Amino acid sequence: PSASQTSFDVYAPVILTIDAPVLVAVGDVITISGTVRDNLQDGWIAGHSLEIRINETLIESVTTDENGIWTLEWSVPFWMDIADHPVEAFAQEQGWYREARVNSTMRVVHNAGLTIGIADGGHATRGEAWNISGRLFDDDVIGTPGLAGRIVTITVDGIDTVDLTTDSEGRFQTFI
Repeated sequence: PSASQTSFDVYAPVILTIDAPVLVAVGDVITISGTVRDNLQDGWIAGHSLEIRINETLIESVTTDENGIWTLEWSVPFWMDIADHPVEAFAQEQGWYREARVNSTMRVVHNAGLTIGIADGGHATRGEAWNISGRLFDDDVIGTPGLAGRIVTITVDGIDTVDLTTDSEGRFQTFI
């Protein structure tokens, strides 16, 4: 009779998730989070290290908790372009776990500013017409240019009263 024997190493695949906000503005503090698990039913991986990258640049390294959850609080820097930016969570091979990556996209948009006022120094009398006016503008650009053609909804006591479209300088006005 003959006999043979062999041995081999078994590695586990790693399944990553990522949850990043879709729309952000410069200066926002955002939370990027996710999970790490293997292919077993309750295979949450504790103590696993990941690199979080935006535009292929490492912004932070994180480690999963006992439930395989990782979280990162991050402030969107003022130098980020107004555009779509790829977000990636990457886990290098660790112990018996293979490397893995998952991607998402977040869009950096402008911060809008809004001024609003009521004529007569902010005083209004029930039953009379109120003159409400204001301006919607880009608060991220020097000179705060107006945002033209945008919808501004006037809400009174939680009820949407009127939708207005801003003019070429971002101004709007109505009587209610």
